[in-house]
Amino acid sequence: GIYLLITLGMFFKITILPIIGFIFLGVMLNLWKPVFVSLFYDKGDKETVATTLSIANQSKTLSIAFLAPLLGWLVDKTPFIENSPESLLPVAIFGICFSFLGFLIYKNMSN
Repeated sequence: GIYLLITLGMFFKITILPIIGFIFLGVMLNLWKPVFVSLFYDKGDKETVATTLSIANQSKTLSIAFLAPLLGWLVDKTPFIENSPESLLPVAIFGICFSFLGFLIYKNMSN
């Protein structure tokens, strides 16, 4: 939903929507981290919790190391005016795709 808000704000040139959207995403990700850690601690095997959290953190770091240059390249190749909100459209589209993928995975796991 937030990525869609960001995309619509960019498309309709309502600059405040992407700004609010990205700030909201940052806040929510920082709030989610302690919940994520406590979930692993409560549900996981007590002897492997540290290893599991380490693997999760390394996976996140590697995915960022791969995706950040790719998204940067896509932003650079976007045929919009440089430094305009529309130039960040690939980031919003990428977010929508990953959110939809996460939703499908969650829905498949809950069945």
